[in-house]
Amino acid sequence: MAIDPISTRLQSPPAEGSLRAKALQTAKPSQAEAFSSTERVTLTEQGQQLSATLSPDSTSQPPVDSDKVKQIKEALSSGTYVIDNAKIAERLQSFEQLLEP
Repeated sequence: MAIDPISTRLQSPPAEGSLRAKALQTAKPSQAEAFSSTERVTLTEQGQQLSATLSPDSTSQPPVDSDKVKQIKEALSSGTYVIDNAKIAERLQSFEQLLEP
């Protein structure tokens, strides 16, 4: 029995009645094709506040503190970086409280 290379199999049209042919016939348009150019999006008040916070003016500054990153990298490489589990848990909890309605 001869085995067809994958590249030839994918380039040839599917045989009528095959699963691939049926899938192509019933396939839904891609998500990009499903939206028309007249669709509109409305942001909630929170979304508008976040959008204002992330305005182009705020992106002109670096998003990270390069000096702090350098210090952490040095501490990691020397094995002296200490993870404070209690501090992480406390900050996660305060963040979750901000998300509650």
